[in-house]
Amino acid sequence: MNKYFEQNKYAGKDFIDLHFVLTRAYSIVASNLFFHEAKDDLKSPEHRLKLAKSAFRLIAVCEAIIGLVGEDEREKALAEVKDDVRPVDGDELMERFLEALLK
Repeated sequence: MNKYFEQNKYAGKDFIDLHFVLTRAYSIVASNLFFHEAKDDLKSPEHRLKLAKSAFRLIAVCEAIIGLVGEDEREKALAEVKDDVRPVDGDELMERFLEALLK
């Protein structure tokens, strides 16, 4: 199930602990994104490294949360999210629109 981390110190924690860790992790990512945008520091390798590290920590927490969910629910959720985040081309968008109109 884990795509990035075979060993994860957050795995097995309960939802309350993970909520605290998640809040901290996404706050750091958001802060780093804002700082980099405001300061235009994405040109600096050190700042890009810091941003990537904070994002990977967030992924580790998210993997631990996903690990608490049953396999069937994980697979269904992943399939739905993959569909949601997949870019839609113009032809497919028109197809969906016409299908919706003709229903």
